[in-house]
Amino acid sequence: MHVTYEQILSIVQGVAYVEQKEDGIHFHRFTPAEERVYDGSEFHPKQYATAGVRLHFKTNSTQLFLRVFTSAGSSREFFAHDILVNGKLLGSLKNTTERAYGEFEQEFELGEGIKDVCIHFPWSVCSVLKELCLDDGSFVEPVKKDKKILVFGDSITQGFDAEHPINRYAANLADVLEAEEFNKAVGGEVFCPWLAESKNNLEPDYISVAYGTNHWLGSSPEELASTCEEFFDKLVVHYPNTSIFVFTPIWRKDRTDITRFKSFEEIGEIIVDVVKKYDNVTCISGRHFIPEDENLFADRYLHPNDAGFKYYTEGIKKALELR
Repeated sequence: MHVTYEQILSIVQGVAYVEQKEDGIHFHRFTPAEERVYDGSEFHPKQYATAGVRLHFKTNSTQLFLRVFTSAGSSREFFAHDILVNGKLLGSLKNTTERAYGEFEQEFELGEGIKDVCIHFPWSVCSVLKELCLDDGSFVEPVKKDKKILVFGDSITQGFDAEHPINRYAANLADVLEAEEFNKAVGGEVFCPWLAESKNNLEPDYISVAYGTNHWLGSSPEELASTCEEFFDKLVVHYPNTSIFVFTPIWRKDRTDITRFKSFEEIGEIIVDVVKKYDNVTCISGRHFIPEDENLFADRYLHPNDAGFKYYTEGIKKALELR
């Protein structure tokens, strides 16, 4: 049984809009207006990565067949579509070292009985859904979350460099809060006032913000303070009653390089100073979320691997007292 486009619309999460085209179903996490801005920038392909996109439903099907077409969505070519059954990882549709992009398919044995199925799409590539099939005569019942979290950030929030999308800290934060994740993170980004101003129909219960590390090599303290303040001025106007969490940058190995900042820690200090005037903004230091161990970073200096993201998630839980 082919899951229909209408059924896909009922079970998809984390999207601004969905398009059905000849080549398949496209999931967009940015609005058309936001995409037009990014189309003319260096971040063009990253906006189409499917970070935070999920298909979540209950079914009595014993099998699931997934076919996708992938293309560039970041500087990373590896990807995984994680299949969770009753909250546990059943398997993943991945690419191989021989072929980065293109059409990929895989069948999964779900087992007997009614089960909760959640497909996490990749953060690293643009993944177009070509086909989702279940047993003939089986049912598809959407699983919805009452709350929503809007996520802003750079490459680490997009998901660099988790092997599995389920291990991204943003995904885990959303799950702990029992909220649907709407991921607006783009690798390489800094505080982006126009994006904070680009409000759509989404009314989130929570917002998380994690910028700053990309200011380390490319900005001055004054530029950071100015763009950070402009970002939050615009964000708070749109969401005056929403709980907003701000995470300052995690450790990076090149933190001792000479830049225009007095130290890497000054970035966090500036962010703390800027946001203290907003009543609904809570600033949390991420500096020690992950131990200063390069083995917890996929590139050995900046982007966490799956083990590093586990520490990041636990740091957030502890800071927010979420268990």
